[in-house]
Amino acid sequence: MNEQPRMAQATVREVLLACLPPGVPPSFKSIDHASFVGRGRSRTITGNLTMFDGEPAVVDLTPWAFGWSHRFTSLPGGDVSFEEGQWTRVPALASPAPKGET
Repeated sequence: MNEQPRMAQATVREVLLACLPPGVPPSFKSIDHASFVGRGRSRTITGNLTMFDGEPAVVDLTPWAFGWSHRFTSLPGGDVSFEEGQWTRVPALASPAPKGET
């Protein structure tokens, strides 16, 4: 049996949980699939999640000097925030207008 998907899934879980303050539950219900992409130093991990409200999400993990960084590359239900003891969807932050445009 190939251990790569299991290792990728465990790494996604570890990275996402490590950035949460004590007592804050994960924003995802499950990691449905995770896989390594590429080889060597440029190898990343892509994970497909089911979020707290049942919506899908995709997270990409990128290695750096002190471990892994992560960013959500697909979050179709909208941005999430932990407020008043629970995860909730919030409006996306507006991007600043490019200089010279107002």
